[in-house]
Amino acid sequence: MESRAAGSTAAGFSGGAMRFPPPTRDGGRGRAWEYINPRMQGRIGARGAMRGGRAGAPSLPVETLRKYGIVEMAKRKLIPYPGMEADLEEALKREEVRSLSVDDLVFLFKHQNELCDKCGRCCRIESPIHVSPHELSRIAEHLRVPYGELKRRLKLIPLRDGTYHLVGRPCPFLKGNLCSIYEVRPGVCRLYPAWYLYTQFVEDKPAQVDLECGVIKKLFAYKLAAAVAVIKLEREEPELFNKMVAGARELWEKFMPGEERMKDMPVEVQFMWLERWHRIFRTYVEGGRAHA
Repeated sequence: MESRAAGSTAAGFSGGAMRFPPPTRDGGRGRAWEYINPRMQGRIGARGAMRGGRAGAPSLPVETLRKYGIVEMAKRKLIPYPGMEADLEEALKREEVRSLSVDDLVFLFKHQNELCDKCGRCCRIESPIHVSPHELSRIAEHLRVPYGELKRRLKLIPLRDGTYHLVGRPCPFLKGNLCSIYEVRPGVCRLYPAWYLYTQFVEDKPAQVDLECGVIKKLFAYKLAAAVAVIKLEREEPELFNKMVAGARELWEKFMPGEERMKDMPVEVQFMWLERWHRIFRTYVEGGRAHA
């Protein structure tokens, strides 16, 4: 039986309701959760709800990006040039670099597989795993044990809708840093961390961001490095930069009003809409013709 890294995620989409309960505190054993409000249509989420005793902030503090090595990661993505450090400091001041956007979540859904460090951290943090009877049945079949016996072995908390929370850490299926049920792992495991952030994003809640997760660190490093490149382009080729900004603004105004209606749509439709917007925007920036 092939086993893969427990932290690896799947690029595929799985519909249906998924629950990601707030992570519990772990007594100082390396938890690195930060809370930031999502940005909907370029605006800060207005709700500002309290989660886990902390208020959601519009963006991560600059000191936090430094603390978790994200600034150094961004530097390694850039080819050094005179004035780069000054551009880097300017980029760090930009709130969009330190917050989440629609484009960021689409990026995660598409690329979290390749960004994953396969460290198994997500299998060790203390949040319960939401699992359905169907998923338990698939796991039992994969392990070749009776369904009832598997349920007795696991620490399951029944929920009102007939599903369960699998509690206890590390995950009982974690072997070293490998997932022993990788092929049939629950949907929440397949889509972490993108789905976790996405469900909070569309509900306009402060997102819980684990800055020890390699996927999240690489996302913010990518955003920071990209911002530095934009600052350099704006200074050295202002005409090209202005054309790109004007085109992006035109596309934004044409397509983004639909975002206000996203929350009332099924989750699958929301995700397809985000993908469509991402494809159109990237095609334009890269100089091609967009196809809806």
